[in-house]
Amino acid sequence: MNAHRFPFYEDALSLGDGDGGNGFYLAESWLNVISVDLSSVGLSEADQLAKARRVSIRTVCADLADYQIKP
Repeated sequence: MNAHRFPFYEDALSLGDGDGGNGFYLAESWLNVISVDLSSVGLSEADQLAKARRVSIRTVCADLADYQIKP
């Protein structure tokens, strides 16, 4: 859709990403993705799907109330 508007190889933070749906969209748009969610089960699925789809996302299991966003 609007992937052409994203800068190539920049960083993207996907909060509350569950099984990685938004993270995959961003990764397939050539962004370096950090996917954060409280569900380790969802993030495990995201890791498996990332391998299958041949994209790279970094998953972080954390409570967003406590997660510190690093600039």
